[in-house]
Amino acid sequence: MPLYARLNSRYSGLTLAFDSSFAVPPTLVFNLLRGFDVAALVSAPVLLNADPIWSLAIGVVVLVILRTGFNLEEMSEQAKEQQKLLDAEKAARAR
Repeated sequence: MPLYARLNSRYSGLTLAFDSSFAVPPTLVFNLLRGFDVAALVSAPVLLNADPIWSLAIGVVVLVILRTGFNLEEMSEQAKEQQKLLDAEKAARAR
């Protein structure tokens, strides 16, 4: 079975970006680019002649943020609740 047929069966439903040699799923291409932003953020203090401890501190903060993750559903529920409170406060002030 040719490589393009295996990729098509494996990634059915995804659009494929075709290269001269084989097909590449777009998600795979973007996964290759992931991580450069964190590397740039952590190495920026050293490149700007700051103390290397800043790089370590930024790295720890980024690690903590990425490990804990974000719950988008919980955040949207909190936003809706806060919007309701804000609307109630506006209505109380309008009286």
